[in-house]
Amino acid sequence: MVADRKVSEKLREKGAHLDHEGRYEDALEYFDEAIRADPGNGEVYQSKGITLSKMGRLEEALENFVKATDLDPNDPEKWLGRGCALLDLDRPELAQDSVEKALEVDPEYSYGWTNLGVVLISLDRVYEARVCLKEGLRLNPDDVVAWINLGNLYGMDGDDDNALESFERAIGIAKAKHPGFNSPWIGKGAILDSMGRCTEALSCYEEALAIDSEDALARQRRDELLKTMSGP
Repeated sequence: MVADRKVSEKLREKGAHLDHEGRYEDALEYFDEAIRADPGNGEVYQSKGITLSKMGRLEEALENFVKATDLDPNDPEKWLGRGCALLDLDRPELAQDSVEKALEVDPEYSYGWTNLGVVLISLDRVYEARVCLKEGLRLNPDDVVAWINLGNLYGMDGDDDNALESFERAIGIAKAKHPGFNSPWIGKGAILDSMGRCTEALSCYEEALAIDSEDALARQRRDELLKTMSGP
């Protein structure tokens, strides 16, 4: 059978659309068809890995990300996907190797710097993590994940002002570009809560729940705060 990249790409795009709709099993069927059409299409393995990650099938996801990097070793996104899968599997040292490989391929890859920062946080290498996150933001000031993680690091250091500023930046970006993303509100609420600014913290948790009413962390923190505010 002769590989057909155009057919493979069309099938991959259909699978990616189904993934976006949350129809993961259907998406996998299209990705498998796309692989049969062109086994050398690294984009398909990348897309399949992303879907498998969402399904919690992490080892299978990693296998597909590894295949993607084997096929496209000069694509930093493929190495980043592999690194994220390894971090999900609690293999941070190997994750670091993969993300650093992404940055070897493209030193200006902002998401590589951000995710290297995330990996280093998991390794308790906080100073290096902060440097990486700031480099990611230098390259891409609208990286909401970088701002959230930077805010968390400032919060760990007790630098509440910079933490709040970081979460405010993240909130602004989320409102403009990621309206369904509530993590910045939870982060800001946690800092305000630690400062004793309970009413403001409560408003943040409520905002997070207004965005995603099923968010267990936002609900837990709101309920704990309400209990504290109500007294014994």
